[in-house]
Amino acid sequence: MQVGLEDVLNEYRDHTKFTTDELLMHKAALKNAEKQIAELQAENTRLKSESVPSDSE
Repeated sequence: MQVGLEDVLNEYRDHTKFTTDELLMHKAALKNAEKQIAELQAENTRLKSESVPSDSE
């Protein structure tokens, strides 16, 4: 079972004293981090594919 970001934030909010605005900032930061991770994974995949020697060499 995959836990969604909303579920994590709701659970987090229940156990902290953060305001809604603070949680929204955390959510935005997490979304940005997820986007950056996806971009880095794509770049990593691209670089790996470029570094594989071809069989014709």
